[in-house]
Amino acid sequence: MSVVTFRVPTKAALQEAYSTPLLPLEILSDKPRESTLGLAKKMLSKYGSLVSVISIVVLFVCLVATPSKSGAAKGSKKKR
Repeated sequence: MSVVTFRVPTKAALQEAYSTPLLPLEILSDKPRESTLGLAKKMLSKYGSLVSVISIVVLFVCLVATPSKSGAAKGSKKKR
């Protein structure tokens, strides 16, 4: 951390400000591994609603796109 001294044009007195400290880099530090269950809970809470909405939309599209079997059986009969 350092002290920065500067002058504002509208004020006669010098102003002082403190610089923010740099956060330590944690690239090489050992981090405790998170359990798979904790990771699954975090992913489920973050993306669970999105997955459910997408699956409902896909299910609806599949139901609309596939022909019903009773209608297909009626269409294949020949009229005499």
